[in-house]
Amino acid sequence: MSIKFDLGEYLNDVFVETGVGSGGNILKAIRAGYPEIHGIEISETLYHQSHGKIAAEIQKLPRSPSVTLYCGDPVAGLEQLCATMQHKRVTFLLDSYTDGEHLSDADRPIITEISVIRRWFQDNLIQPIIMVGGLRQSAALMTDILNAVLDIDADYQFRVLDDHVSRNVLVALPPTWVQAQ
Repeated sequence: MSIKFDLGEYLNDVFVETGVGSGGNILKAIRAGYPEIHGIEISETLYHQSHGKIAAEIQKLPRSPSVTLYCGDPVAGLEQLCATMQHKRVTFLLDSYTDGEHLSDADRPIITEISVIRRWFQDNLIQPIIMVGGLRQSAALMTDILNAVLDIDADYQFRVLDDHVSRNVLVALPPTWVQAQ
């Protein structure tokens, strides 16, 4: 689902989304002015749909950002991306949706994705902004997400924003971001 808030409020050097879906958030990142954008989508059908929409949007721009879409496992894709951007200011948008399926929390890759981010960014001076969609699905998952982010840095601060459902997106802001505001 596409978020309703302005991604420009969390502008960094790089935007990374897992679970691109139809590409709505990638389009918002383009419009917000992120210079480098990466999206990972596991569904081949959705990957092709979003790729076409995003390519059409980029052609309209006088100066286009670097946009790369990947089709495949989000955890593996995130691992490869983090290895190349650990010294950049990054905003991650992680998808905890299950495409309508009711999976147990253990079957969702979101905690593993946050662990990948922790492995690459925990000891960096520049820690990322981490956004997680789909919070209203499970209180237990929410607790696990909060704990996983706080394992990166105990001073992360949190905001809860809207997507297609109110109060459904967690935004974790690193201490350096909060101090700069």
